[in-house]
Amino acid sequence: MPETPLNVVIGAPSLITQLPAGPTLLVEADGERLAALSAALEHRQHPLRWHQAVLAAEADAVLTWHRFSDRRLDGPLGLEGWQPHYPNVQLLASQSLAGTRLESLLEDWPQAKVSSVTFQLLVRQGDPLAALQGAGPWLRRLERVELLGPVAVPFSGETMDTWLVMRGFCREEGRQDAWRRDPLATRLLALDALQQERDQLAEQLTQIRLTILTMATQLDAHP
Repeated sequence: MPETPLNVVIGAPSLITQLPAGPTLLVEADGERLAALSAALEHRQHPLRWHQAVLAAEADAVLTWHRFSDRRLDGPLGLEGWQPHYPNVQLLASQSLAGTRLESLLEDWPQAKVSSVTFQLLVRQGDPLAALQGAGPWLRRLERVELLGPVAVPFSGETMDTWLVMRGFCREEGRQDAWRRDPLATRLLALDALQQERDQLAEQLTQIRLTILTMATQLDAHP
């Protein structure tokens, strides 16, 4: 029987019932919001683990986190990034926060210990690309990415698409805000990686042979 896929949700929804079914890791930057939801989170039917964290590409990277009149927009994107889409939004405050790599949270999640289990990433808060870049080797087990809510507006463009396509993903049909792993593209990328590794080993072997030949020549020159 195949393992149940996992969910990694970045940004708490308005209602806990909006979380996907199955084992879920919830990452939320707002500690007060997590505290307000804690009772509902503890009584959820499916296994759930939650962390207060701001995801970043590098551990302990210092991020400027903005808080807006519409809390759905809270994150690293400033007022100038949101105003073209939400002209009435107001910036309430900004603060510096230390970032956390998604990799460290996944390593500490018991549900993810089974090496064969895959997961999907659902992002409604923060920088989705930074979250992906911080996944490290766990990216190999990622099967699907979806941007939820307003975050899909500024982050679902060419940069995000190119980054995911280069790692074996493709947009879901008819969607601009969701990507799924392409099995064929993934196999081709794996074959390309193996070929590169083979070429590197061949180059190392050539260098070793040249070194041995040089040493042999020097020994012959000094009997």
